[in-house]
Amino acid sequence: MRLEARFPASRISNSLLVYRADEYSFDVEPRPENFTSILFNDLNIEVNERGRATSVWGLCPYPAWKASVIHPPAAEFGDLFFIWDRSLLAGVSLRPDGEHWPIFFDQDSGWVFLNRGRNTDITVKLLTGIIIGIEEGGELAGIWLKPDALPHKLRA
Repeated sequence: MRLEARFPASRISNSLLVYRADEYSFDVEPRPENFTSILFNDLNIEVNERGRATSVWGLCPYPAWKASVIHPPAAEFGDLFFIWDRSLLAGVSLRPDGEHWPIFFDQDSGWVFLNRGRNTDITVKLLTGIIIGIEEGGELAGIWLKPDALPHKLRA
């Protein structure tokens, strides 16, 4: 699997990224119609039939997050496509690797960062509050998320 970014975006973002502390999960409101998802940890990047990323949702328990200072990279709105060597199937999620990425949060800035530990060469603002980093070879490098609010229970 590799990722391809296209600029400018073919749509306008009118979605809001939320974090539901009682569910330990991220979601996008309103939720767009989707086809399937690509899983990183237990976070889903939803894609349509053509492989274009449309939203982010899924489990991401805040008690496991580590406090840090996060400065997300500059990013422009763009389209992000997952290029897979086999056909995507409706409702069948794909997990490209079994790695568990560490997750960091910055209480002051409100950002959460799923860090794969790779260099980011291209950044795409998928929606407001969602930045995807891609390394030179087209692999996912990191995911930056800024929901409407972080859980109040976080401790730096």
